[in-house]
Amino acid sequence: MINPSTYGWIEKFFNKNENQFIDYSEDYENFYTDIRNSGFIYGYTVNIPLKKSINTVGLSQDEITKIALLNALYNVYRIVKKNNDSNIFISEAKSFYKSIQRENYNFLKTIFPSESDFSKLETIIDNRIQTNSNFFSKNLKKSEFCAKK
Repeated sequence: MINPSTYGWIEKFFNKNENQFIDYSEDYENFYTDIRNSGFIYGYTVNIPLKKSINTVGLSQDEITKIALLNALYNVYRIVKKNNDSNIFISEAKSFYKSIQRENYNFLKTIFPSESDFSKLETIIDNRIQTNSNFFSKNLKKSEFCAKK
């Protein structure tokens, strides 16, 4: 089982699913349909579009969404770049997020040279995924803190 809350989950995802990625290279509409049917574009992922489904029992909605985001990004990369090399994808995805991210302290932690591209992308995806329940609980905690001051 892949657990996106643990170190090394992206590398494990690619190793376990090497032959499970659906080829959308000539069928963009099917890609869109599969992503839509997965619930990912609506903010509530119910499955991950792969040839063989991933067991998501015991994973939080955030963890499932992290896997769905990675899978969607990789499929878009494969469609646009016509390249299936996951190592190049990881490097390019990390570079893409680095180029669009505002410079701040939290992001600087994700680009230290001692980390691998896999772990950097794990941190980036972790920072980008935020479900509504997480959003509300985080804001509630902030408002409770502010009210106590």
